[in-house]
Amino acid sequence: MGLQENGTFQVRATSNGNYNDSDRYMVLQEIPALTTEAIANSTYISGTAVGQSVVDIWENGG
Repeated sequence: MGLQENGTFQVRATSNGNYNDSDRYMVLQEIPALTTEAIANSTYISGTAVGQSVVDIWENGG
């Protein structure tokens, strides 16, 4: 199932029968979008994502 765009999620921590729920968060964008071609040996890539996002780019799948 995973996270869905425009869906919400909440984290629950449980210890010894006690629990604490986090705030609810909305998934604003499921997948960032590249707006330039990924070229071998290039050090530049451009794309769009929700503000304050952290996007990791892995070569050859990581």
